[in-house]
Amino acid sequence: MTWTLIQTYSFNNTILISSQFNEIFTTLYENTPISENTLVWNGYRLSNPRMQAIKENSEFLLFTCNYEKSLSLYGSDYVEIYLPDLEGDVLDGNGTLDVFIERGHIGGQYFGDCHTWLAQNAREILHVDMYYGYPACSEFTTPSITNYTLCNLFHYFGNYQFGHNCLDVAHRCVESPESTTQLWFGH
Repeated sequence: MTWTLIQTYSFNNTILISSQFNEIFTTLYENTPISENTLVWNGYRLSNPRMQAIKENSEFLLFTCNYEKSLSLYGSDYVEIYLPDLEGDVLDGNGTLDVFIERGHIGGQYFGDCHTWLAQNAREILHVDMYYGYPACSEFTTPSITNYTLCNLFHYFGNYQFGHNCLDVAHRCVESPESTTQLWFGH
């Protein structure tokens, strides 16, 4: 399998209101390249036309955490999605997409062969919502909402800017301000 990185950003940049990388938090259908020709782990994104060209030859979408630390795509948290099964296009869509997860790992929990949602809109970068989908990922359990006073949903692999109370502290993409989230296309 060959993987191409299309986006990476640090958790710290998602919580800084005036981050120099604010454009990274736009939807993937917006053409907002960042450091496109020089990889910067805390803020990098390809242009939409380059993403489209890479996606055309890809079968998988992969979310990862902290790749630059482990140098292994599966060495930290990850979710791998088979692109032909998507009910839409992550580079064109706004809203939610039901997705089939080939395999995944978040905060010490392995899961796979199940459905969940990808979501993005004008206020939310593409991310994984583990609450939805049928059949749902029953092997994966989210933290108890009662332990998080201002939270009603946990987002994974993006959309962290709504405050620390809605973050699953076991998720490695948010374990420290320097933690990073990556998005890859693979074939």
